[in-house]
Amino acid sequence: MPTALPAQTRPGTWPPSRHARHAGPSAPRVAESVLSVRQLRRPRRRGGLVAAILVLGLAGAVVSGVVAYQTGGPYGDRNDTDPRLHREYDPGTGKVTKVAFAADGSLRIDHWCEMDGERLLRMEIDDDGDGVADRREHYGPGERLERTEYLERGRIVRTELAK
Repeated sequence: MPTALPAQTRPGTWPPSRHARHAGPSAPRVAESVLSVRQLRRPRRRGGLVAAILVLGLAGAVVSGVVAYQTGGPYGDRNDTDPRLHREYDPGTGKVTKVAFAADGSLRIDHWCEMDGERLLRMEIDDDGDGVADRREHYGPGERLERTEYLERGRIVRTELAK
């Protein structure tokens, strides 16, 4: 009785190559069907894994967005207890007049902005961290930088006009 398994061309290889000698008439079909089943399974597994990763990533992004919205509000204005940011409002109009914040994330204020509602008028910046402004930037219409003044001990040392 002939064997149902194809002969191996090289010892220790499975499945045998297509050019191997086969023991019976059904052996080539079995080997081809094994290869085709393996080829069909691989994309399905990879596609499912990729889909699962994408779904988990999307779910994580949605959850983090909802948490950030609940914590800080739509524009971050709910975070009034943050010690790195101070806002002053005009009592008559309710517009923002001054904003002071720590740009580097520390608790030390290093930027002071004069505002007219949402429009930036002037910004003072402490570059060296001593608590005194080292640079003053003046903004014109459209919040376009007009000039920059460099300060030492509160006095203007140099002025540069914006290009």
